[in-house]
Amino acid sequence: MSPDLPKTSVKFLIALLKNQAKLWLGEDAAGIAAQTFLSEDLQKRLDDWLASDETAKKLLHASQQAQIYLQDERNCPDRDLRYLFRDVNFGDLPSVQAALTELPQQMDAGKLEQLLLDLFTRDIPNLKPHQHHEGARLYTDALLRAVGTLEQFAFPIVLQTVLDLKKGQHNLEAGQRIEIEKLDAIIAHLKSLVASKPPPSSTLPGDLPIGSYLPFPRNAHFTGRSADLEKLATALIDAPQSGVVVNQAVTGMGGIGKTQLAVEFAYRYGYRFKGVHWLDLREAGTLDAQIAQCGERMALPNLPPTLPEQVAATLREWTTNNPRLLILDNFEELDASNEVFARLRHSGLRLLITSRRTDWNTGLGLTRLPLDEFTPTESLNFLRNYIPPERESDDEVKNLAERLGHLPLALELAGRYLERQPRLRIGAYLSQLENALDHRSMQNWKAERKSLTGHDLSLLQTFARSWEQVKDETAQRLFLAAGYCAPNAEIPVQILEAALGDESERCDECLYELSGLGLLKEGRMIHPLLAQFARRLDTDHKVLSKFSEALVSIANQTNHEEDRTGNYSLYTPILPHVRAVAELAEQAALKPAGSLWNSIGYHIKELADYSGAKAAYERALKIFEKQLGEDHPNVATLVNNLGSVLRALGDHAGAKAAYERALKILEKYFPPNHPHVKLVRGNLEGL
Repeated sequence: MSPDLPKTSVKFLIALLKNQAKLWLGEDAAGIAAQTFLSEDLQKRLDDWLASDETAKKLLHASQQAQIYLQDERNCPDRDLRYLFRDVNFGDLPSVQAALTELPQQMDAGKLEQLLLDLFTRDIPNLKPHQHHEGARLYTDALLRAVGTLEQFAFPIVLQTVLDLKKGQHNLEAGQRIEIEKLDAIIAHLKSLVASKPPPSSTLPGDLPIGSYLPFPRNAHFTGRSADLEKLATALIDAPQSGVVVNQAVTGMGGIGKTQLAVEFAYRYGYRFKGVHWLDLREAGTLDAQIAQCGERMALPNLPPTLPEQVAATLREWTTNNPRLLILDNFEELDASNEVFARLRHSGLRLLITSRRTDWNTGLGLTRLPLDEFTPTESLNFLRNYIPPERESDDEVKNLAERLGHLPLALELAGRYLERQPRLRIGAYLSQLENALDHRSMQNWKAERKSLTGHDLSLLQTFARSWEQVKDETAQRLFLAAGYCAPNAEIPVQILEAALGDESERCDECLYELSGLGLLKEGRMIHPLLAQFARRLDTDHKVLSKFSEALVSIANQTNHEEDRTGNYSLYTPILPHVRAVAELAEQAALKPAGSLWNSIGYHIKELADYSGAKAAYERALKIFEKQLGEDHPNVATLVNNLGSVLRALGDHAGAKAAYERALKILEKYFPPNHPHVKLVRGNLEGL
């Protein structure tokens, strides 16, 4: 870039600013008092302000921002024009210098554009006519944008000048006075301009600052997350401007939408920063290259040739002109966190990190924002981007969202698939999703239609990235066991400890690792799709077999404790998990399944849920009969339990048949005075 180019731009900026002051006063206002204050008092105040060191820095920075704007391919796609503004000594052209010498005190955008067009046409003949016009338009547009960043400083000067002029009217002779009514009208006009320009809003989207680097487009389908965006805005924007280092991490399981939230935040709030800069830190060793890339995107003047120098120049610009938003995406390497945060530690740099990891060193001063699944309403609204109301009802769409656990990535994959399968109804699709992870819609279907954030379009690959980081075999076993528990329900510690057997003392340590990787949710819960992923890993059901045996012991002990204390709420926390494991153990034809169903039946019978108890006992009986034969003593015990439930339901005939069958079996194995025989005989006689 020409070293004189910023100075050239500054002179044009001053002319535009002075013209802007005239516009703020309005045509009528300028005519009223032009001789009195526009050319004298106001001119002097503006000149004093423009001559100050602080303003000189603001003008130079605004000029540099204009140059950066012109180096962005999105703004100036013509390579020749970018070369002109970057490398040609445009500011040194004789015609430009002559124009600056004769530059009027005030110049509007139209006159400036015409002046530039004349200069380009006369002194740069190698450009085509349309390039002359486009170059003049772009340069003027860049300067007008720069003027816009200075209005907040210049406008108060204009307003204060008019207010002071009104105060001084009382000391003037009658012939020199401007009518007070006219001055009041001017003041009202200026104040209306303030009122008509709303203050920067934290809820309205804006353009990214010039020189920003964000490699992803804005997602038109972005849904919900309002509370999360507001929390980020409070942390990253409303924090003190100096003296406080702000690091904010968005954490959560793979596919939850962390990167998408960061992208939306950047587009929605980016205009509140001097720049938005994206660093892909899936490999922390690329930090320097990522920083240098941002420096190139900023089109920093005289960017050095070597990587260390480029990094230093970029960091110098960031820490000089701030606040800036730095987004550290996919930052998973905790071992590199000390170095990364030390390099980027500055009160003017707002760090927004996306990571599956939750186990950051608390000494880093990192504030976490745990990201959860969509709410049912958010899921419905999101899927409506793909499935219009005339195609499927809200209830059907809600069923789909529920099946997929409201996970944004899963909903996106399902939506993309259904959008391209217009004749496929949700009901039919759901019947194909018994093993959702294996369905083609969840496995890089139409991979050429890439994700807007460049992430995997496969749930398996997404989950595998976290699983591959679990090296501890005990933690692996705990995750597989958790996969058999009820999803989205807190898993009691006693169940998880039982899953580890002799290594139960390591339960907390393993939980910390798994939740730190986003494989378990906070509160000892597992997402339904991650549970399915975990079960896929236990191919020989070895974990399920041992886990279900351990759970039988816990379930039976809990029933005994309830009988002893009369507190029938003790079983409640384990009930959903005993039921889930019983279902899966039954499907795998494992022996403990029958005992688990029997335990469930016993508990809910005590709660007077006789229909539920009957169903549980019948499932247990079916399993026992298949495993032990129809005449086994354990079968007799179950038949007796079933008889007591039938009796409570008023089915005396069914109860009588059950007691008679149980008694017949027991009499084959025990003498008439055996307690089991006497118990069943007493039940039968009691009918």
